[in-house]
Amino acid sequence: MSKKEKKELDLTGHSSADHKLVLRSLKKLQDYLDNLSEGSNLEKATELLDTMKKDMKIHFKKEEEILFPALNRHFERALKKMGTDIRPEGGPVNVMLLEHKSLWMIIQNLEQAIKNEANKEITSFITQLAALLRSHIFREENVLYVVADAKMKEKAKISARLRKLSKKM
Repeated sequence: MSKKEKKELDLTGHSSADHKLVLRSLKKLQDYLDNLSEGSNLEKATELLDTMKKDMKIHFKKEEEILFPALNRHFERALKKMGTDIRPEGGPVNVMLLEHKSLWMIIQNLEQAIKNEANKEITSFITQLAALLRSHIFREENVLYVVADAKMKEKAKISARLRKLSKKM
C-alpha cells in the first residue's frame, strides 16, 4: 500500500488536521483575549471566535453525521459478539456528543460575555472552553480515533465520505 493510500485510510490523520485548525483558532482567540485592556474593542474577539466556530462546525458535522454513527455501529457489533445486551448510550461516542453540546454552550456564554464586555466572564469562559476543547481533542485522538483506525472494517469508505464532506464545505 502506498503512503498516499495509507493516508487516505487514516481516520486519525484526517480528523487531526481539523483539530489543528480549531486549536490554532483557539490560540489566536486566547492570545487576543489575554492581552485585552479596559475599554478594548472586542470586534476582533468576535471575528476570531466566529472563525473558530466555523472550523468546529465543519469538524463536528463530519463526526456527528459520518464517523460517530459508524463507531457506534462498531461498538454495538463488538458488544453483540461478547454476548451482552448493554447499549453504548453512556459509551465513548455519546460522551463526545455531550461534550460537543457543552462546547457550544460555553461558546454561547462567551459570545454573550464579549457582547456585554464583561472581562471577568470572558476570562472564565475562554478558560473553560480551552480546557474542555483540549481534553476533548486528546480523548478523540488517543482513544476514539485509535479504535476507529485499528478496528473498523469500513474505514476506507468513512475516510472517503469525510473527504467528500470536507470538499463540499
